[in-house]
Parts: sequence; structure tokens; C-alpha cells
Amino acid sequence: MNFSDFNGKSVLITGATGYLGSWLTEALVENGAQCCALSGPSGQAGWLTPIMNRIELVSVDLSKASISELKSLIGGHFDYIFHMAAAGVDQTSANPERLVEVNVNGTINLLNYAHGVDVKSIIVTGSGFEYPPGACIKEDIPPAPQALYALCKAASSMLSISYNRLWDMPISVLRPFVVYGPREADHRLITQLCESIIQSRPVEMGSGKPLRDWVFVKDVIRAHLLAALTPKAVGQIINISSGTAVSVRQVAELFVDIIGGDTSLLQFNVRSDRPNEIWSQTGCTQKARDLLGWEATTTLKKGLLMTFEWYKSYA
Repeated sequence: MNFSDFNGKSVLITGATGYLGSWLTEALVENGAQCCALSGPSGQAGWLTPIMNRIELVSVDLSKASISELKSLIGGHFDYIFHMAAAGVDQTSANPERLVEVNVNGTINLLNYAHGVDVKSIIVTGSGFEYPPGACIKEDIPPAPQALYALCKAASSMLSISYNRLWDMPISVLRPFVVYGPREADHRLITQLCESIIQSRPVEMGSGKPLRDWVFVKDVIRAHLLAALTPKAVGQIINISSGTAVSVRQVAELFVDIIGGDTSLLQFNVRSDRPNEIWSQTGCTQKARDLLGWEATTTLKKGLLMTFEWYKSYA
């Protein structure tokens, strides 16, 4: 599918200064879209700085904004809307009230605003952690979140699908599994590994036993673009996953191996595993292939190497 279909189109991105949001905004700008990038009150331009002259950056607390306030700030027409604003990905510093405000109330406010917008599609970003543990999890499996962040994301997903069914709004929900790659936050595993190798300092981990479904960030962004341009994705929840389970320990060891690092820097069983840990989780990839023609094309080895090379240039 030709992403030049976004050329000249107006696009709203919430959470645009965040990890996924910044990559998506950049990709849309590269394809000629006219982007309105929403950022929370504490958000900063960050990764969007190189394209600031090509976007409209608007600061607003979506969890508290009324429809009239949003219309006053950003107008009332967009061809496409991507809802990526989220809070609480780092569960160690999550504030329960703020998680509900941003992930649930923010979604409600955006959808209420979008109800009055003649939009081609609305893509809402959920999370694979909405599901229970399991292998090859299909989209029709009921949510069973193990943490408050996942619970709020599940509520956001269900709200979005309900708005689609009640008001025939062109909404799709994508559920990425474990996304990795350049620009990840400091608390994330791959970033910690990059810092460990460059600074020659140990990285302390738990057992490393949890099995995860790892997806490179640029593959995830491609899935979002495809979903927005695919009418048959409307009303659907779609996994964005590799379908392959790789343990945290295997990822860490592979990372050190491909860059020729010191394996003694990997210190397992120093930290305790989380009491509500999901020990194994992978997503079924069939629906994404059937509806979007999408699959993860970046191998874990290649993705880790690209991430390290990127990180070295910013360290």
C-alpha cells in the first residue's frame, strides 16, 4: 500500500511527543501529511524538534479538555486520527488516578470530540498486556489485565469499539505487544542494555525467564499507517505481534553477543520478578496478515543491532 495516500491529508496525533507518537508523526510528515501533534502539559518537543516547522504542536491535557475547548484549539476537521496518548507504561512510577485520567478519560474525551468530525479512520493504540498469559492469543480472547496500566488500556479499547458500534464511527484498535527500538525510555530493557555496554557497567535484572513477543518500533508504525488506510479494519481489534516467544534473558544475551559486549555485565536474579508477572505471552498474527497485509519483517537480531547503532549516535 502506498503511504503517499497521506499526502496533503490532515492528521491528528495524540501523544505525539511520546515514544510511538514521535515515530508516527515523523512517518506521516515524510509522507506529506499535515500533522496536528497533541502533547500533554508536561510534554516537550523532544524527538519532534527536527520537524517542528512542518507540524502544528498543541499542548493540551486531553483528560480534562472539553469538546468545545478541543475544537477551539485544533478545529473540527481531520482526515485521520491516531490516539496514542498514554500514561503508566513505567509501572514502577504509575499514579493510579493519573492512569485512569489519561488512559480512560482521555480516550472518552477524544472520542466525544471525534464523534463530530467527518474523519476517514480513527486508530486507537491498545496493548498486548490487555490479554491474559498464553501462546498465540487471538483477538477474541477476553481481556484479563494483570496490572492497572493494562486494565486502563483494556477499558480504552472497549470504549473505542463501543463507540464504533453505537455511532458507526470508523474506529480500529491495534494492540502492539512488546515494542522495542530507538527512543525507548530509560527504564526499558533495551535502553538499559545499551547504556550498560557503552558505559561498561552491570545491568541488574530479575530471572530473565518471562517470555515476550518482541516487535520492532518501525514495524509497529507501519501497521498503524496500514490500518488507517484499510476500510475493512474498522471496528476490529488487531494484534501487532511477531508470534514468537523470546525470553528476556535470551534477548539480553543475544544483544550482548551481536555487538561483542561483555556477558559478565548481565546480572540475573539480582532483582525480584514482579509478583503479578506474566510469564509467557505471544499474539496470533493471522488477523493482521488477513486484514492489513502486515507482518513483522524486522528480525530481532537486526532490530537490536539497529537500536544499538542509533543509541551510540545519541549517547
